[in-house]
Amino acid sequence: MVALKEILFEQLNFPSVRVGDEEFSTKWFLTGDMKFLCSLFGHLGPNATHACLLCEAPSTSFKENVAGEERTLDKIKESSKKYQEEFIKELKPAEKTALNRSCKSITKAPLVKINVNCVVPSPLHIILGLGQDLLNLVQKEAKTLGVEEQLEDVYKRLGADKRQSHEKIAHWRWSAKCC
Repeated sequence: MVALKEILFEQLNFPSVRVGDEEFSTKWFLTGDMKFLCSLFGHLGPNATHACLLCEAPSTSFKENVAGEERTLDKIKESSKKYQEEFIKELKPAEKTALNRSCKSITKAPLVKINVNCVVPSPLHIILGLGQDLLNLVQKEAKTLGVEEQLEDVYKRLGADKRQSHEKIAHWRWSAKCC
């Protein structure tokens, strides 16, 4: 029995388009929000141990500004196969976490035959990352000038929430920080 995903996504797999008498080669690109893109590639998402869809850097390395090895479609397929082979066993929670790590947060086969280097970043996440960088610079400059308390007052008047929940989101700006 042929899987629905194979029927559905195989229709998108054509190498060229004919317009009149001319034939043009095609190259497919993907864009969308992170949840959509991660779902298409069988990735656990931005809260996973290897949160980046484009590289294999562990989430713990984001603060260190360390470049991760680039993901490829073949690596994603290998990781998903390994995950599926191991997951059928009865795993304890710690073993499942270790499996997620060893598979670089890939748990399912990709739905599309498009390499991750053809993923177009979501503008939302780029803007979020740039905005966070700007806020970090403002805070650093306020500290240098000794006006941190005044900046805090501005934040309070604006109702700004300064909790550090931005750290994972900031990585998704698709900068050169990890990949």
